[in-house]
Amino acid sequence: MISFEKGHDFHRFEIAITSLSSNTQRGIRNGWRKIGQELKEELIAETRKPKTGKLYRIKGKSHRASAPGETAARITGRYGRSASYIPRQDELEFGVSSPYGGYLEYGTKHMEPRPGLQNAIKAKQNTMPQTMEAEIMRVLL
Repeated sequence: MISFEKGHDFHRFEIAITSLSSNTQRGIRNGWRKIGQELKEELIAETRKPKTGKLYRIKGKSHRASAPGETAARITGRYGRSASYIPRQDELEFGVSSPYGGYLEYGTKHMEPRPGLQNAIKAKQNTMPQTMEAEIMRVLL
Protein backbone atom coordinates (compact mmCIF):
# COMPACT_ATOMS: atom_id res chain seq x y z
CA MET A 1 0.00 0.00 0.00
CA ILE A 2 1.26 3.50 -0.80
CA SER A 3 0.17 6.42 1.39
CA PHE A 4 0.86 10.15 1.31
CA GLU A 5 1.24 12.16 4.53
CA LYS A 6 2.45 15.57 5.60
CA GLY A 7 5.90 15.17 7.06
CA HIS A 8 7.27 16.43 10.35
CA ASP A 9 8.35 19.61 8.61
CA PHE A 10 5.38 21.59 7.34
CA HIS A 11 6.58 21.71 3.73
CA ARG A 12 7.67 18.12 3.30
CA PHE A 13 5.68 15.04 2.47
CA GLU A 14 6.40 11.47 3.34
CA ILE A 15 5.32 8.79 0.96
CA ALA A 16 5.33 5.48 2.79
CA ILE A 17 5.11 1.94 1.57
CA THR A 18 4.35 -0.86 4.02
CA SER A 19 4.16 -4.64 4.30
CA LEU A 20 6.90 -5.75 1.89
CA SER A 21 9.38 -8.56 2.47
CA SER A 22 13.02 -7.85 3.27
CA ASN A 23 14.00 -9.66 0.07
CA THR A 24 12.90 -6.61 -1.93
CA GLN A 25 14.70 -3.91 0.09
CA ARG A 26 17.32 -3.10 -2.57
CA GLY A 27 14.61 -2.81 -5.21
CA ILE A 28 12.60 -0.58 -2.90
CA ARG A 29 15.58 1.73 -2.31
CA ASN A 30 16.16 1.91 -6.07
CA GLY A 31 12.45 2.58 -6.58
CA TRP A 32 12.42 5.40 -4.01
CA ARG A 33 15.49 6.97 -5.65
CA LYS A 34 13.87 6.87 -9.07
CA ILE A 35 10.54 8.21 -7.78
CA GLY A 36 12.36 10.95 -5.84
CA GLN A 37 14.25 12.02 -8.95
CA GLU A 38 11.06 12.00 -11.00
CA LEU A 39 9.28 14.14 -8.38
CA LYS A 40 12.15 16.62 -8.31
CA GLU A 41 12.16 16.86 -12.12
CA GLU A 42 8.37 17.29 -12.13
CA LEU A 43 8.54 20.13 -9.59
CA ILE A 44 11.15 21.94 -11.69
CA ALA A 45 9.09 21.37 -14.85
CA GLU A 46 5.97 22.68 -13.07
CA THR A 47 7.75 25.95 -12.19
CA ARG A 48 8.55 26.47 -15.89
CA LYS A 49 5.00 25.95 -17.18
CA PRO A 50 3.04 29.05 -18.27
CA LYS A 51 1.10 30.66 -15.43
CA THR A 52 -2.19 32.51 -15.25
CA GLY A 53 -1.59 34.96 -12.40
CA LYS A 54 -0.92 38.70 -12.45
CA LEU A 55 1.61 40.28 -14.77
CA TYR A 56 4.47 42.14 -13.05
CA ARG A 57 7.64 43.93 -14.09
CA ILE A 58 10.71 42.62 -12.29
CA LYS A 59 14.10 44.17 -13.09
CA GLY A 60 12.67 45.62 -16.28
CA LYS A 61 11.23 42.31 -17.52
CA SER A 62 7.63 41.12 -17.63
CA HIS A 63 6.84 38.26 -15.27
CA ARG A 64 3.57 36.31 -15.11
CA ALA A 65 2.96 35.18 -11.54
CA SER A 66 1.28 31.92 -10.59
CA ALA A 67 -2.38 31.89 -9.67
CA PRO A 68 -3.63 30.17 -6.49
CA GLY A 69 -3.32 26.40 -6.85
CA GLU A 70 -0.60 26.59 -9.50
CA THR A 71 3.01 25.73 -8.74
CA ALA A 72 4.98 28.92 -8.09
CA ALA A 73 6.26 30.70 -11.18
CA ARG A 74 9.99 30.51 -11.77
CA ILE A 75 11.98 33.72 -11.28
CA THR A 76 15.45 32.65 -10.12
CA GLY A 77 15.02 28.85 -10.09
CA ARG A 78 16.07 28.66 -6.44
CA TYR A 79 12.81 27.02 -5.33
CA GLY A 80 13.13 24.15 -7.84
CA ARG A 81 16.85 23.70 -7.17
CA SER A 82 16.13 23.39 -3.45
CA ALA A 83 13.97 20.30 -4.04
CA SER A 84 15.41 17.14 -2.57
CA TYR A 85 14.42 13.68 -1.52
CA ILE A 86 15.61 11.15 1.03
CA PRO A 87 14.90 7.50 0.20
CA ARG A 88 14.53 5.30 3.25
CA GLN A 89 13.76 1.64 3.62
CA ASP A 90 9.99 2.08 3.77
CA GLU A 91 9.36 5.69 2.75
CA LEU A 92 10.48 8.62 0.67
CA GLU A 93 10.75 12.13 2.06
CA PHE A 94 10.32 14.79 -0.62
CA GLY A 95 10.52 18.51 0.02
CA VAL A 96 12.21 21.82 -0.58
CA SER A 97 14.79 23.55 1.56
CA SER A 98 14.09 27.09 0.39
CA PRO A 99 13.05 29.25 3.36
CA TYR A 100 9.81 30.27 1.62
CA GLY A 101 8.78 26.77 0.50
CA GLY A 102 6.23 26.38 3.28
CA TYR A 103 4.67 29.73 2.50
CA LEU A 104 4.28 28.75 -1.14
CA GLU A 105 2.94 25.29 -0.34
CA TYR A 106 0.34 26.34 2.24
CA GLY A 107 -0.08 30.06 1.65
CA THR A 108 -0.21 32.86 4.18
CA LYS A 109 -2.93 35.20 5.37
CA HIS A 110 -1.96 37.43 2.42
CA MET A 111 -1.42 34.77 -0.27
CA GLU A 112 -3.28 31.67 -1.43
CA PRO A 113 -1.22 28.44 -1.65
CA ARG A 114 0.99 27.62 -4.64
CA PRO A 115 1.37 23.91 -3.79
CA GLY A 116 4.35 22.82 -5.87
CA LEU A 117 5.10 19.67 -3.87
CA GLN A 118 1.49 18.54 -3.89
CA ASN A 119 1.17 19.29 -7.61
CA ALA A 120 4.30 17.25 -8.38
CA ILE A 121 3.02 14.31 -6.33
CA LYS A 122 -0.40 14.50 -8.00
CA ALA A 123 1.23 14.53 -11.44
CA LYS A 124 3.28 11.41 -10.65
CA GLN A 125 1.04 9.48 -8.25
CA ASN A 126 -0.42 7.22 -10.94
CA THR A 127 3.02 6.14 -12.17
CA MET A 128 4.68 5.67 -8.76
CA PRO A 129 3.41 2.11 -8.18
CA GLN A 130 4.59 1.02 -11.65
CA THR A 131 7.98 2.67 -11.12
CA MET A 132 8.39 0.92 -7.77
CA GLU A 133 7.29 -2.42 -9.21
CA ALA A 134 9.67 -2.10 -12.17
CA GLU A 135 12.64 -1.36 -9.90
CA ILE A 136 11.80 -4.27 -7.59
CA MET A 137 11.40 -6.64 -10.53
CA ARG A 138 14.69 -5.43 -12.03
CA VAL A 139 16.47 -6.55 -8.85
CA LEU A 140 14.58 -9.82 -8.49
CA LEU A 141 14.94 -11.01 -12.08
